[in-house]
Amino acid sequence: MLLDKPRTRSFNFRWWILFAWKAWKVVLHILYRKSEVERICAAGNSPAGAVALSKSLSHSKHAELSTIRDRMREVAMKGKEDRSDAYVGQVCQIKSISDAKAKSTLASYMLLYCRVEGVCAWAQRLSKAKYDKNNKEHVQLLRELWLSSFGSDLEFEPVSTRWQHLGFQQKDPTTDFRGMGLLVPIALQYIAEKHNEQYLRVTKAALSGTYEYPFAVVCIDMTQLAVS
Repeated sequence: MLLDKPRTRSFNFRWWILFAWKAWKVVLHILYRKSEVERICAAGNSPAGAVALSKSLSHSKHAELSTIRDRMREVAMKGKEDRSDAYVGQVCQIKSISDAKAKSTLASYMLLYCRVEGVCAWAQRLSKAKYDKNNKEHVQLLRELWLSSFGSDLEFEPVSTRWQHLGFQQKDPTTDFRGMGLLVPIALQYIAEKHNEQYLRVTKAALSGTYEYPFAVVCIDMTQLAVS
């Protein structure tokens, strides 16, 4: 019985927080005569607004609104192109949005969500695609990473102790690709090419003995964390 009291108090506290939040939404709706979705969109386009709208839609009582991001994700995972304008029309109809500025902002947010889900689906597909040593495109990814790391003076070697200098666990770097597939060489090559100066500095520091961490393994773990 004594153990149940803290749980009851915690439940009551959450219930009052939820009640206060819903009451506040009702007050705002009466004052502005606009739904939460329309108020967010009418405030203008911003990163914070995009996050707020996504949360508002996911907590909506309307199943058509609360499942929008899920439906976008399903389309993206199938590799199909999604049309954000269909979602815009659906939201405007359900929430009775007529304000031109709010509609414009809503359209930009929906387009953003579609693109984000597309990128996430792309990353998921690549993480499941296995590296094939007989595939020229796959080998080219490794070749480009070698070039960005060691320059053109050293001849490309798919199996070399130099890969361990970058933080791979074995002479053959592809053995570390098994967890995240083709996404690993693509992510590493992006860092090595787009941020080459910082990349070379960090890999050099990792070998100095001062900072004991394998750069490639850390990148793989962070990539896996981002995808999950």
